[in-house]
Amino acid sequence: MTFSHLSRHCAVGVLAILIVGTATGCRKRQTSSVSVEAVPASTLELDQNATSVLPGPVYAAESGSAIHWQPWTRETFDEAKKANRLVMVVIALPQQPSFQEVLDTLSKDAALVEKINRFYMPILVDGDAIREMGLLTADLCAELGRKLQLPVFLWMTPDGSPVAWIPISSRSGENGRNLIRQSDEMVTRMWNEDPGYVLRNSSLDQEARQKRFSQRQQGFSVSERPAEDVVQSIRQLTTLYDSVSRNFDEAGGLFPNGAIDLLGATLINRNVPADLRARSQEMTGYLLEDLLTSAMFDPLDGGVFSSRNGSSWALPIFMRDCPMQARVAAAMFRIYEATANPIALERALAVLKFAEKTYRNPDGLFHFGLRGAPETGLWLWSADEIEKALSPEAARQWMAATGVNRLGNLPMEADSRREYFRKNSLRFTKPIAALAADAGVDEATFSATFDASRETLLKLREARLLDEHVEKSAHAVSTFRMISAYAAAFAATGDTAFRDKAETLLEKARAEFFANDRLKMYASDAPDSTIGGRAFLYALAIHAACDVADITLDSEWNEWAGELARIAASRFISDGLFVETSPDDALMALPISDRSMLFDDSSAGLLSMAEIRLKAAGHPMDEALAKLVTPLPTESTSRPFVHSDAVLASLIRHYSPVVTVGPETSLELKSAVERLPLRLIVRRISTVSEEIPAGAVKVEFPSGESQILQTVDSLHQAVLPPRDSQ
Repeated sequence: MTFSHLSRHCAVGVLAILIVGTATGCRKRQTSSVSVEAVPASTLELDQNATSVLPGPVYAAESGSAIHWQPWTRETFDEAKKANRLVMVVIALPQQPSFQEVLDTLSKDAALVEKINRFYMPILVDGDAIREMGLLTADLCAELGRKLQLPVFLWMTPDGSPVAWIPISSRSGENGRNLIRQSDEMVTRMWNEDPGYVLRNSSLDQEARQKRFSQRQQGFSVSERPAEDVVQSIRQLTTLYDSVSRNFDEAGGLFPNGAIDLLGATLINRNVPADLRARSQEMTGYLLEDLLTSAMFDPLDGGVFSSRNGSSWALPIFMRDCPMQARVAAAMFRIYEATANPIALERALAVLKFAEKTYRNPDGLFHFGLRGAPETGLWLWSADEIEKALSPEAARQWMAATGVNRLGNLPMEADSRREYFRKNSLRFTKPIAALAADAGVDEATFSATFDASRETLLKLREARLLDEHVEKSAHAVSTFRMISAYAAAFAATGDTAFRDKAETLLEKARAEFFANDRLKMYASDAPDSTIGGRAFLYALAIHAACDVADITLDSEWNEWAGELARIAASRFISDGLFVETSPDDALMALPISDRSMLFDDSSAGLLSMAEIRLKAAGHPMDEALAKLVTPLPTESTSRPFVHSDAVLASLIRHYSPVVTVGPETSLELKSAVERLPLRLIVRRISTVSEEIPAGAVKVEFPSGESQILQTVDSLHQAVLPPRDSQ
């Protein structure tokens, strides 16, 4: 367990405390006359769980908690100050549902719950919606010399300054509850002994932290030669995948969406050096070979898992949510465009279908889809279980198709303790057509038998998994991600049903999440500090609007994207720095920015790519915001994985052509422009002042040269590499 330096020289129980000092060091204590007697909760009318009415899966998961959780608002801190209470904040992410185990364990300690309700002002924070607090957890853990773990318990003064904090893993079990209890005892003792010192010292620490954060942003190192460094970054990325061990350095077990998008863009972009494209093609082939037939893609329901256990794709961490499904589907559609790999298309369509079935609400919008932390064993199968459920022939076929064997199929690196001996994860060993050929039957016959077996096993798995209630508030990130996935599906397949779905969903999203010139994470009357749109949400919405504009060539959506960008520029710059949340909504005076891919794409990387699209569409991003988000981080040449979105933006900015559609373009040529690789080739509609012949398109190359083209073949030859080189 680790605290900030306020815990210096203290010991809790029999546990040794790792002491970490901050820049301010120890300070002399002075006796304080401040009373520490907390005002009873009944006086404050805070004797209930007030977050149960807030939208979102984190609050829904704790709706029945006996802890009197309060929302992350200025009013809550004001009440804490009136009551002379410290604040105990728990920061959780719905992407990591194990927080439920930690808080359930806490709730079992009735004495501790009573103490929390009586002594503290407890606040529950959804680090997905209140993104700056989610990002802050990484810095807090780093101050302790710890890797990021969630949830984070953070004790604060009523003025909003951190006092102490500790990350708790669900694996801690009962020990986690002991750590929380002992931490509480330490904080309580410090506060009772000298609250004035705690207030004063924490405030000074927070001032020092604010200075460090500002200096870090001001000293953020950016490339002075981005066109060259983009190439160097991609070269470095291609060295990170080991085709022998099947490991991707820096990925940390996460599904490598960013790397897939960047490699696909490299393959499509004919202006990238030929040797780099060749190396990227080789690496992409290895990566897809491993991923597309791995257990990361579920043969039973078609969904995809977010990350893996250990260093093998053979044993996923069985967690899923809507934003991740949409993000993987879009990446798979784009890599299909780059490689023509039919399995990538097959997986993309299955993931998209799963997301629609699982996360779409009756109104057509999408919810996040949080479930409890899964028990790994419930997702695994023995050969005996499959043979019991299916006919002998169907069982034999299924086991061959999904890699099941009697001793289990988990490699040592995935199950080093042999905890799941004789258990199997399911995976597609080959495409359906190849499996049918191996079985000596036609594909239709094989598919019919295979699907029947799949339905039987899926029902069995659903029966043994917990049938939990899932909170279904329409979630803006999930919805905007799905819009972009539909748009990518249309670009890859040409199926106009996907285009219609994308445009219809965008119309609904604008009506639901955008009001009074503001985006919200949820359409609710909740305070902006809890659901107000952060920079990340604006970036996703801008891209969703640009995606639909690109596949429909409808300038209305570019106009809305431009409007969102103008609002973003007015909200996410503070004292000349790029910040994740508007100062109006921020409760901590810290310039927290999102410049690397910690939990997802970064806000800065997404906005950097948006700047290119907005400029081409005639709605340029505000210069002040553009200067803050578009530079390529110098670190990208050494750590391209965590900056792959920023590298991708710079690759498009310096190497991709811009396609402008002229007046009276034929339907065939217009359709060809709409289906160009989404985001990777910028497109726009001509203005009156541009001299483009009727029926033609203009292609502007990074070199400054341009061509006027009037046929689909000439367009493809100009902007896409030859198919045999992909």
